[in-house]
Amino acid sequence: MYDFSTKKKLKKRAQVGHIQTYRSMLSERQVPASGWVAINPQELAEDLLYILLDYYSIEEIEARASGAIPAADHFRDATKKVGDTTGSEPVKKKVSKQQEYPNIRWKDMDDPVVRLADSIFSDRISCWQRLQELEKLTQEESAPVAVLQEIVQLEIRRELCFQELRHLNDKGSFLGKHPFISQKSEREQVFQMLKDDPEKYFDERKKIEDNISRYSSQINGKKSSEAVRERAKASLEKYQVKLQLYKDVFREYMGRQ
Repeated sequence: MYDFSTKKKLKKRAQVGHIQTYRSMLSERQVPASGWVAINPQELAEDLLYILLDYYSIEEIEARASGAIPAADHFRDATKKVGDTTGSEPVKKKVSKQQEYPNIRWKDMDDPVVRLADSIFSDRISCWQRLQELEKLTQEESAPVAVLQEIVQLEIRRELCFQELRHLNDKGSFLGKHPFISQKSEREQVFQMLKDDPEKYFDERKKIEDNISRYSSQINGKKSSEAVRERAKASLEKYQVKLQLYKDVFREYMGRQ
């Protein structure tokens, strides 16, 4: 519905008093974030509105929140299929990537651009599947902070998938923001390593995992100074990103087999 920068600006219009409405609208769309719980109500309202902007215009959201559009009418209008005049509950129809992005030559898998587009589309699906898994954990009275953080990261990554594919379909090129593209050079090296020397790939991955464990211990260590913790946090984030790259490469490699 909106691009990344516009959504960031519009989310500031979120109101704490409308949180329940935001949740209801997300629930109607079966979005896992509908069950979020947060200590800071304003941040929660902004996060929920940010995700809602994938599905509705800001005018529709605010009209629903003000009561101008009743819930039942809003849900019926939002889910009604084009050409459906029966008034009965519509059946959701799955749209293929060829239908959604008709200008991408999906059958030309020899083209590296198309292969990359296919990987990004698969990543979009993986993000959504993981969000569905996390939904159960957000229905409790309070969800773990790590779960909420993962949901936010997945929503951002999924948004990047949409942006890259739309831009390639409409403009003929990628935006270059998705990790598959921004980390392309290192990604290609890791992929080639996995292909030519799997043992080396897993050795390197094990080293990364060991570093993550080491820096996590420093952060949680009772005897660690504040300076040590800060350095450990920076290093931990770096290795977490690197591990995710290795995992993404492995998933793509297995998908090609």
